[in-house]
Amino acid sequence: MVKCPHCGNAKVYYLVKSHNLQCKECDTDVYRFSVIAVTSFENANKSLKDWFRIIHMLLTAKKGVSAFQVHRAMGFGS
Repeated sequence: MVKCPHCGNAKVYYLVKSHNLQCKECDTDVYRFSVIAVTSFENANKSLKDWFRIIHMLLTAKKGVSAFQVHRAMGFGS
């Protein structure tokens, strides 16, 4: 269940044009948030699709994955 990260209210609705959510209680404050708010992906520079590809690599590798392997497979990082 999605809750407002500002007030914790569960009454939120989806804004079609901006693809965000808005709380019915915080409606007067115009507080909008996305589904990935208050997660480790909130301020990430990479897309969720890239993160899930990396997570899949980590979970399916038998002996683990090094940062260099992620760099070679994904094409980013240092």
